[in-house]
Amino acid sequence: LTHSAHWIAQPDFRRAIADFLKRETPAVRDYARGLWEHSPYRDEVTLDAPALVGPA
Repeated sequence: LTHSAHWIAQPDFRRAIADFLKRETPAVRDYARGLWEHSPYRDEVTLDAPALVGPA
C-alpha cells in the first residue's frame, strides 16, 4: 500500500474525499490482512504498520 499527501482547495470536494477515505480504509485494511493470511512470505511486517492502518 502507498501513502500520498495532497491539498484539495475546494472544501466540498475535500470533505467528500475525506468521507470516502474514512469508509474505504477499513475495507482496504481487511483485504490486505486477507492477502497476508495466504502470503508465502514471512510475517516480518505487522498489520498495524501505518501503511495498513491509515490516518487516525
